[in-house]
Amino acid sequence: MLLSAIRLASNVLRTTMLILQTNKLNIVGRIIALLIIVALLYLIIKKGIIEGRVNHEKGIGILYFTVPLLTFVFTVIVSSFFQVLKVRVDIVSGEIIFTKLFSTLVISKQDIIGYYTTIYKGSRAKPWRGLLLKTVDSKSIKLTQQNLKSIHELKELLEQQNLKYLGEKPLLFSSTI
Repeated sequence: MLLSAIRLASNVLRTTMLILQTNKLNIVGRIIALLIIVALLYLIIKKGIIEGRVNHEKGIGILYFTVPLLTFVFTVIVSSFFQVLKVRVDIVSGEIIFTKLFSTLVISKQDIIGYYTTIYKGSRAKPWRGLLLKTVDSKSIKLTQQNLKSIHELKELLEQQNLKYLGEKPLLFSSTI
């Protein structure tokens, strides 16, 4: 009896709430990449630049180019952790809950003007798809496949809810929530 009640409650929750989980595998990969970059930066700065100057070695000029490049990649990867990591949609009430690393944003479906589909071809391995939601107060909420699983489910829900499709937009580094 208790088991059937739990199953019934689970089915009701599943039909009234859409949850986009965090893409944990990708996040673990980015953490590993950060550790590798930090190790490379340490080796380049300590062994290459500092000890290279002391020993008057030639060819350390390329290291002065490599350090800012690795620092830029490090910054981009770290900034990706501050995007939306989880989305919960309450289908009944129309509330959409966006969870970030240190904050949560709750908006109503009525606060969304429309949405763009996005694609980011930052690597040769796999293009990342996403959604860019435009709100009535002129803010944008960027949802990417790097951080979220099943973005296509949210897109299907937005289509079912008759939210305006605004077209496709290339995903760039922009000021988004």
